[in-house]
Amino acid sequence: MNRLTSALQIVALLLGIALLLWMLGVVLARIELVVVVLMISVLFSYLIYPVVKLLARRMPRSAAVLLVYAAALLLLTLFVAYIAPVIGAQANELARAYPQILAQVQRSFSDPQSSPLLRDLPPQIRGLLAENAGRLGQEIGSASSRVAGQTITVLTGAIHAVVGSFLVLVISFFLIADLDRIQDVLFRAVPKQRREVVISFAGECDQVIGGFIRGQVIVATVVGMLATIIMLLTHVKYALLLGLITGIADVVPYVGAVAGAAPAVIISLLTFGWAHALLVLALFVLMYEAEGHFIAPTIVGHSVGLSPLAVLIALLVGGEAFGLIGLLLAVPVAGILRIVLLRLFPPSTDGARALEAARAAHAERSARRG
Repeated sequence: MNRLTSALQIVALLLGIALLLWMLGVVLARIELVVVVLMISVLFSYLIYPVVKLLARRMPRSAAVLLVYAAALLLLTLFVAYIAPVIGAQANELARAYPQILAQVQRSFSDPQSSPLLRDLPPQIRGLLAENAGRLGQEIGSASSRVAGQTITVLTGAIHAVVGSFLVLVISFFLIADLDRIQDVLFRAVPKQRREVVISFAGECDQVIGGFIRGQVIVATVVGMLATIIMLLTHVKYALLLGLITGIADVVPYVGAVAGAAPAVIISLLTFGWAHALLVLALFVLMYEAEGHFIAPTIVGHSVGLSPLAVLIALLVGGEAFGLIGLLLAVPVAGILRIVLLRLFPPSTDGARALEAARAAHAERSARRG
């Protein structure tokens, strides 16, 4: 009976949190910049909190936050001094070459017979391309316009993020420095008899969310570095720029893989031809296979307490049920669901011992038969 009561209280708490979040979403939908700044502040706080917590054992938490800020500023300065100029130069070069690249692709489709990219294709395919050249050109042009529009939107958002960067640092500082005080205020609103359960549950959920965010950043960094190495080894232009884009796009499951690989393959195709483009594509496929089956499930799954198989199943179910949002939130939601299930049905020591005994007996019988 007590277990059923606790389960109902946990479900009621989750429903209350969901209702509160929905109400906050309705209120904050009209102040987008504030929402973005707050989200970035929370994400940044989750990223640096483990380091701050480690340093806070030897110094005040405020000093630990400032020390982490100084280290982050040093890394940012080195990035701006040595890497950002190269990426900026590659971005400018790609922007200047973009009209030529688009024109080359359109010419290839309009006259496949004389195109070095398409003339080796079977005659039937070349004829089909020639017949539909006009429509293909329009599709390419409209797609380019959409990409340009989305790029402008992204750049506008980036400018807003830069403008709000100071606020992000200030908010993150107070979130971490006053974390204990903030938690005390929130937990005082919980009835005293249930406060311990709520604090424990919130702590476990906090570990899942923080582990997921840090795991995603680690995986995206690894993928971006691997993509850069692949493009450097295969002499693809704009390797640093495209590697950065690949890493950022990797945050979005599945869709990010296409957005990350497509630019490298297209530039390789236009620069070196089909054989080289297929090589680059094959290397990207191998990289994403390694990420999907080993890197991400291991790092992210370990961070949220899920096995690699559970991570894959969560992504499949989330993507099928809720699309892109489901892909983004599937793993942390699965991690929190695991916590709820373990609280509703805690593992029994006797059951585990009985299972081990049954396995041992089965192994012994199999050995005798062998």
